Amino acid sequence: MQIFSDYLRIMGNPNQFYNISLTQMANHYKLNGNIDRYTYNETGATGFEGNPVNVCLNDIGIDLGKQKSFGTDMGSIVEEFLFARYEIFQNHRRRTHLTSNLSVKDFKNTFESRLVDRFKIYNVISLTGESRRK
Repeated sequence: MQIFSDYLRIMGNPNQFYNISLTQMANHYKLNGNIDRYTYNETGATGFEGNPVNVCLNDIGIDLGKQKSFGTDMGSIVEEFLFARYEIFQNHRRRTHLTSNLSVKDFKNTFESRLVDRFKIYNVISLTGESRRK
């Protein structure tokens, strides 16, 4: 996704997006008590609209419901992010991409049913085979 993001940015494509990691978002939450930077991006905005951008949240993990980072419940942060990004898509048409080792079934089991309804805005592309990470 990083290569794709870089390509779209270099080409000046309006669908370009920023890559963010779950850890990066959790650290921002710990320091600021919110994830606004990754959702509505209201800093410096005028009025109530904010300035949301297209983003990709990378590596949403299998143990999300149980995972804590220095006392911060990662599952709650991701749920807040996904709810906000759904609204952002509906109101601003800003896109959100996700990468994960979770299957669609895992997502349904991990997140509450109200959130599962919002997944209809995503296309699922399963990549199978061996990991390319070294």
